[in-house]
Amino acid sequence: SIEASDGKFQTISQVDISVTTSDKSEFIFSSNDFKVLLEENRVINDSLMIVQVTNFRNDPLIFALLNEKDYFFVSETSGVLQAKARSFDREEKESYNLVVSVEDLSNPPRKAHVIVKVIIEDINDNAPVFLNQPYDTVVAITTEQGSSVRQLTAIDHDAEDNGKIEFSMAMGYKDKFTVGRSDGVITLQHPLE
Repeated sequence: SIEASDGKFQTISQVDISVTTSDKSEFIFSSNDFKVLLEENRVINDSLMIVQVTNFRNDPLIFALLNEKDYFFVSETSGVLQAKARSFDREEKESYNLVVSVEDLSNPPRKAHVIVKVIIEDINDNAPVFLNQPYDTVVAITTEQGSSVRQLTAIDHDAEDNGKIEFSMAMGYKDKFTVGRSDGVITLQHPLE
């Protein structure tokens, strides 16, 4: 039995494990590290790659995808991996680790598994969002030039350069205030008097 607990509640599940002996399959994949790049938000209903077995006796092989079947499928006879016609959002899930199995028709069948990592490439599809709005700040008329008057904070859920934020004054009082390009700090540029 296995127990799962969140600190307050718990649940128990019975797990039965059967142990059997099996012969080594001797299947060798063309790579031990399959990786596929898939662009975010692009609907693809096409082949991503072929999962290749390099050392079999020209016997028929049967391929199967063991997980993520809502998003991907593999051709049972060719090992061609495809994405189902849908778009992928990197901000929801950055990658998928697909388990592909292959077996032959011998009795008992020889089996092997390989992981195919599908990485969703980020595109700049999210606008920056200001946090903790509205921004209301009172500045004394005697505030010295060069004083910081407010820190702005914004986030962008895109990755790396696509998520980099730069601040600038869009309108209003550009002659009196500046904003730090990278830190969002508003500074008094000229005296208010």
